[in-house]
Amino acid sequence: MQAIAAITDNASLHVTWALTVLGGTLLTVVGTSHLSPGSVAMRLGYLLLLPAWVLLGASIYFGDRVLRNAIAWQIAKASGNDVTTGKIFTEINRDFGAQMDMLTWAGGCLVSSCSSICFGGSSCGSLKRKKDES
Repeated sequence: MQAIAAITDNASLHVTWALTVLGGTLLTVVGTSHLSPGSVAMRLGYLLLLPAWVLLGASIYFGDRVLRNAIAWQIAKASGNDVTTGKIFTEINRDFGAQMDMLTWAGGCLVSSCSSICFGGSSCGSLKRKKDES
């Protein structure tokens, strides 16, 4: 029972992290009140955000599956069905591993994107303020 509680707490925390990173990167892309890369070559780093967003979405999906399966496990445990609880626990473990993998790969994409934006291109370090288009 403590293992399920620990896994669900971690899965819930990772869903929160993924949502926070997803929202922050989306606001960075559409926002206008920050410094942006000056050259097109440096802006290509934004393309690495696309796979990061997909991976973050997958991480959220697997985290949700962990939480739903934990509820199913508690119901199966209360009914005394040990075969079903074993199968559900295996699914919880697999989905939690997948959630962690997706979050790790998304982090790699985000680090690559940031380094490409900040250090890529021929005009290394040239940032300019975005103009309001209103």
